Amino acid sequence: MNNIIKIFACLLFLFINTAGCSHYLTKEQSEALVEILEILNKTIVETEAIMNKNPDPTSPYKELSEKLKTIQDNISRIREGKEPYSAEIMSKYSNEIIGIQMNIQNPVNRVLGVDVFFAPGRYKISDFSAEGKEVLDSFAADILELQAKKLRNLFPEKELAIVIKAIGYADEMPLSQWFAQELEKDINAVIPGDPVEKRKMLNRELSFRRAQSIAEYVRDHVQEMLKMLTIDNIKIDPPVIIGLGEIFPYADNNIDPPYMPRDKRRRICKIHGNVFVISQ
Repeated sequence: MNNIIKIFACLLFLFINTAGCSHYLTKEQSEALVEILEILNKTIVETEAIMNKNPDPTSPYKELSEKLKTIQDNISRIREGKEPYSAEIMSKYSNEIIGIQMNIQNPVNRVLGVDVFFAPGRYKISDFSAEGKEVLDSFAADILELQAKKLRNLFPEKELAIVIKAIGYADEMPLSQWFAQELEKDINAVIPGDPVEKRKMLNRELSFRRAQSIAEYVRDHVQEMLKMLTIDNIKIDPPVIIGLGEIFPYADNNIDPPYMPRDKRRRICKIHGNVFVISQ
């Protein structure tokens, strides 16, 4: 009787622990999952260390961290038998992890003072200073040298995608009347009657347009360089452009308010370049 109870208890234990787990792993599959998890967990730690050092919610590291944790959750489901093991899916995850590693170990990021690029009230590419163009030419070259070429060497047959993200900021100064009128003509929204809200809206629009010009210049320069370098099978995604206007651009607690309305630390554009492997 005791033996029957023990056997019944064992069977009950097995049933409880395998309920809903219809997918089982071979030894080789288990070893492959362990190996990919080691690389994945290390990459998550590296990404979070960067985020803790520079807690900027607009940086691409937050998105990269979320992508890594999604992969981690999916692999956990496979280990638990809730999802089937697929060599194709594992290859896709490996490519994505290696691509993210390349981005965090070879970052291409800049914080650009827009005064270097634009005179007051200016925002078009045609308004760029010569110094501003040199800065962006160097930035575009770094995207290709530090990321695209290295990923191409690792994945000679895979398609790559370049993603450019620009976030613009402005100070709290009101715009000149002629420039405000120029912006108002193009804005497809109701202009607030309150002077402060109107100023905020126009500065947000100015910061967006400056970020847009910077991102589009980088995109166009990267396209020209790709033709000269003959790096094949690589595309440039539409730039990600954000205009945050008068929002203060730093999360650093060492920089305390109040900030002067004309504070030049507020007239900046953050720009990020990333290259990813496109997994089919």
